[in-house]
Amino acid sequence: MPNVPFNGVDTLMRALDEPGRPQTIELEVAVTERIDERRLRDAVVAAADRHPMTRAHQLPTKPFDLNYMWEIGPALPFDPVDLTSRFRLAEVE
Repeated sequence: MPNVPFNGVDTLMRALDEPGRPQTIELEVAVTERIDERRLRDAVVAAADRHPMTRAHQLPTKPFDLNYMWEIGPALPFDPVDLTSRFRLAEVE
């Protein structure tokens, strides 16, 4: 898996991060019709395939590391439509 160094914004956001108040991005979508789960999943996976940073996670660091790296995974490590799979993954990590 390729590694990518943090840019200035990544480094700043990491410095400002607090374990009790994690930096998050929330997305809410209101719809008036039923969502086709398969089409939504296919669209999210296609977007993640096209934009590698959506599959990135921070590599482990040592206490005095000054340079941080992202590791780009080959695919999303969870089902992007099934929220329970993401929560199960978080419990394992």
